[in-house]
Amino acid sequence: MARPPGGAAPLLWGLLIAATAMLGLVALRDLYSLYTGSRICTMIEGDRGFSFALVDAYTRYGTAATLPLVAYLPCAVVSVSWFHQLRRRIGLTAPDRFGDGPGWAIGSWLIPVGALWLPYRVALEMWSAATPAPADGGVGRARRWPVHLWWALFVASVLLDRFAALRLDAADDRHEVRGALGQPLAADVLDLVSAAAAVYFATRLTARCGRVARQAPMPHPPVPGAVPQP
Repeated sequence: MARPPGGAAPLLWGLLIAATAMLGLVALRDLYSLYTGSRICTMIEGDRGFSFALVDAYTRYGTAATLPLVAYLPCAVVSVSWFHQLRRRIGLTAPDRFGDGPGWAIGSWLIPVGALWLPYRVALEMWSAATPAPADGGVGRARRWPVHLWWALFVASVLLDRFAALRLDAADDRHEVRGALGQPLAADVLDLVSAAAAVYFATRLTARCGRVARQAPMPHPPVPGAVPQP
C-alpha cells in the first residue's frame, strides 16, 4: 500500500493548531461568562435592590451570551475540516476499517439528533484504524477512553447549556434569575473541561495517525525493462 502524501501531515497539524486557538477563544468567553454570572449572583445575594452596577453586570452577561455565535462558528468549521482531513488520511492506510465513506466525517455533524452519536462513531473508527499494528502483524488494540471522555463531556456540555438557557429565559424576577444562574455557570465550567478533553483527544489522534502513516509500506519502484504481468 502506498504511503499517504507527506504534505497531509502539516495540513492536519495546522488545522489542529487553528482549532485549538479558537477553542482558547471559546474558553476565554466561558471565563468571562463565569465572572459576570458570579458577579450577578453576589449582587443579588446582597439584596441591594436596583443598582446601576447590577444593570451593568446584566449587560455584560448578555454580551457574554452573544459571544458563542462569534467564537463557536469558526471553531466548528475548522474542527470539522480537521476531522474530515484526518478521516481521509487514515482511510488511505486502513480503508477496510471504516463502515462509511470519508464524507460522513462532515455529514455526521449535520444530521439533527444523529449528530449526538454519529461523529462519535466516526471518531471511534478513526481511533481504532490509527492504532499501530503489533509486532506479530495482528490488529492493534488500544484503550478508547480519550474518545469516550471527549464525547461524553461534549454532549453533556451541549445539553446542559440548552437546558440552562431555557431555565434562565423563564426566570421572571431577580431571585429566580439567581436560582437559574447556577446551571449556566455549571455549563460554562463543563464547557471548559470539554474543550481540554477535545484538545487532548485531537492531539493524540493526530499523532497516532502520523505514526501509522510512517509504518505503512512504501510501494516498490518499477524495475527498468521489466515486463508487466497480466
